[in-house]
Amino acid sequence: MRACIEMLVCMVGTIALTATCSSDESAAGTTGSAGAGGSAGVGGSAGNAGASGRAGAASTEGGSVGTGPFAACGGGVIDKVSGAVNVEEYKRQARLWDRATIDCRLGPKFADLNPGGEDPRPSAYEPEHKKATGGFLCATYELSGTCAGNCDYGSTAGQALYAPDDAMAPGVDRIQNYAYEKGVICESILSGGWLGGPRPDPGLTTWSGKLGRPVRLPNAFSQTEFWETNAGIMIFPDGLVGGTGNQTAGDTKPYFELPAHKVPTAVAVTTQNEFAFITVWDTEDIKAQIAVFALRADKPEAFSIPYFALANEAGFSQVHLMGYIDLPDMKTPTAIAVAGDNGNTPGGHVPGFEYGNQTDPTRNFLTSVDARNALQREDYERRVPMAAQIIVASRWENKITLIDGRPLAQFVRSVYFGADDATRQAAAARDVWPFTFESAPQSKPVVVTTLAVPHPTVVRIGNQPSGNEQDLRKPLKAWVGNLDGEVRIFDLSAFAHDSPRPIPESSIKELAKAQAGRNITSMVRQDSQSVLVTSRGDRRIEWVGIAQDDKKSLKVLRTLRDARMDDPVHADSSDRGPVVTVVDFNGKRLLNYRVGATENNGGKPPASYGCGMDGADADCQNFEFGGRFDLPGTPFFVGTTNVN
Repeated sequence: MRACIEMLVCMVGTIALTATCSSDESAAGTTGSAGAGGSAGVGGSAGNAGASGRAGAASTEGGSVGTGPFAACGGGVIDKVSGAVNVEEYKRQARLWDRATIDCRLGPKFADLNPGGEDPRPSAYEPEHKKATGGFLCATYELSGTCAGNCDYGSTAGQALYAPDDAMAPGVDRIQNYAYEKGVICESILSGGWLGGPRPDPGLTTWSGKLGRPVRLPNAFSQTEFWETNAGIMIFPDGLVGGTGNQTAGDTKPYFELPAHKVPTAVAVTTQNEFAFITVWDTEDIKAQIAVFALRADKPEAFSIPYFALANEAGFSQVHLMGYIDLPDMKTPTAIAVAGDNGNTPGGHVPGFEYGNQTDPTRNFLTSVDARNALQREDYERRVPMAAQIIVASRWENKITLIDGRPLAQFVRSVYFGADDATRQAAAARDVWPFTFESAPQSKPVVVTTLAVPHPTVVRIGNQPSGNEQDLRKPLKAWVGNLDGEVRIFDLSAFAHDSPRPIPESSIKELAKAQAGRNITSMVRQDSQSVLVTSRGDRRIEWVGIAQDDKKSLKVLRTLRDARMDDPVHADSSDRGPVVTVVDFNGKRLLNYRVGATENNGGKPPASYGCGMDGADADCQNFEFGGRFDLPGTPFFVGTTNVN
């Protein structure tokens, strides 16, 4: 599950490349396929904004370069007294992306907030790392047992992003953070040729070859956190947008180049990989936008409906620019999250084969009325969303903006499920989707409101309310973490597909606030009621949420601290096992922790096995250290997905 993540914490920057643009501001189109195959007083804020209230746009007149801890990496873009934009600093910061900039934007470390302070931390139990004989996924393993029947196998793998020691290196590796096979479980981090690459990720090699220039050091990467997926969307400060995944994604590494003045800063993908939303700093018009891409995936065939803007497992083959959404109250977006209101696919279904079958017309919604009626279901398990919601944050402007995505969701439903069969067949194009915000203005999402929030660094958003729940657990929520270590939740009930439009600004209310560790640098969705956050300032990983036995409170539910964790800036949770991978920036390493008992499955022994010596810690209250993986640079993000 990933991240999006802010897909970093700030997400602006650049690599030392000159962008070659394939479109101008008004153009929208489709890529070519790449072939077969916090109190953290960290400065830079635009004043002491409160937790709520309408926030206006900054002026572009004047503005001095600020001072303070963030002055070198973005804090001087917005004058904290006048709110004016320093245009030259805006342009410089938009494209600034190197190790020093990343470190600065990630904010204060423990030593910065606790000079000379001690930090006694436990050391989690580490099992023996044993060498395997045979097998494919686990060259070394930590746990073993006897399979009850056939042994199962599976893994999670993905991308680690880092600022390399070698300035010319790409800075993206593929790693595996959990696997099981032949009666063993490897809970350590491994890497090797079976992952594809793994250094660098093959996407960067492909794009370099296609573009005829080096492709290095992305500033963000996002994968959906709502269902199993195989890949995500990666962005680069020079405007490159590309899709890459794991070894079974089957993606063709599609890509698109934004115009040179459109600098991408953060990325998020929708619930089931239908769209990518990318925040942009426009260095010509000095304004903020969101670039919206419709995505299409052919693979994995069983779980991907192979048409633009429909549910898939991210074996991407095309990315198509719909156009741009202006953010009138903001100049410097630094984080984004998005979700459609589609639900989980009911068990036992293979939507690719049932609704997009390429050999059986009775199982393709384009040619079968029965398949079309099944696909367009409107209950909570719907596969095609009826609404969507987007949240954007600007840490430099102390703002969040909420955007209504229902127009886009309803447009997709209209072209695929409407009465016009010619439109439906045109929408099913495999190379170029015939729609943009210019040709179909009714599809463009609508800005609802902008609220003041002190120095927001990370955001997440839900897909559906929990109708059978009560109190804080019931509504659809947006989550915001900040430099002070505060986690806020906001009520987005008015974003429901059947609620009146336009959405009243007054309907967006802060519901609760919890205090976590200072300087939150990452947030990952766990479920509709909790998120996993990383506190760089206090060196901890925390689960923050609303407990089943205390539905009126938002609070820290669990905390992971360990003596090996020197400079945590991001955390990722595995889709396949109870493992959290921590990114240690200055430690130049990834750290794995088992946070729960193994699955109760006889094909993946040892089943229901606790942490610690002989698994005696049945509930893993004290965690277990799975191992470390060193990188040739300072990592700032890791995101893994299920490997089919």
